Amino acid sequence: MDISQLRYYTEELKMGGFEIGGATDHVELVTGEKPETFETTVRRYVNKPSLIDHNLIVGNKLSTMIFMMKMLLIRVPDLDKWEVNHGHPLLKNPTLSHESDEWLFTAEKQELNLIKTQAT
Repeated sequence: MDISQLRYYTEELKMGGFEIGGATDHVELVTGEKPETFETTVRRYVNKPSLIDHNLIVGNKLSTMIFMMKMLLIRVPDLDKWEVNHGHPLLKNPTLSHESDEWLFTAEKQELNLIKTQAT
C-alpha cells in the first residue's frame, strides 16, 4: 500500500467500511485470481521479515528491537507533503466508501462498484 493511501485506509477501517457486505469475490473478479488467505500473508512476512524492512532478519532480536524503537521515535510523516513531493493530487474533502450512498448500496448487495468513466 502506498503511504499516501494510509490516511484513507485507516479512516475506512475505523468507520467499518470493510465490514459492510462481508467477504466478496471482488479480488478474483478484478485480478482473475483468488486472494490469498490472511494466514498465507502472515506466514510470508513472518518467514521473510525483510519484506517489511530490509534490516529485519528472522531470529535477529536486536534488529527487531531497533526497528520497533525507530517506529516509536520517528515522527509521523507529513502525508500532504509526501503526496505533493510524489506528484499525487491532494484530495480536499474526499468521499470515503462508507460515506457514499451508491457504494453502500452496492456493498450491501456484494456488487463490485467500479469507477464510471466517460467514453472519449
